[in-house]
Amino acid sequence: MIAAQLLNVLPASTRVVRAMASECLDGSLTLGHFRCLAFVAQGYSQCEMAITLGISEPAISKMMSVLMEKKLLKKKTGEDKR
Repeated sequence: MIAAQLLNVLPASTRVVRAMASECLDGSLTLGHFRCLAFVAQGYSQCEMAITLGISEPAISKMMSVLMEKKLLKKKTGEDKR
């Protein structure tokens, strides 16, 4: 019952979120970029983001690079784990 109601509401909600996202920064960011920003704020690693979003780690890396180019993220230097 609740699942059916959610399935009815989600497409419209998603369209609203996408429209709002495209208005931000001249539409140059995708919904995926916004999701990456949210995951970074929650402390997710790139690997965790890739698994959660169901995309490859190189795709996450590219998204992160775009966010850094737009000065929405700063590269955090950490210890070398090699």
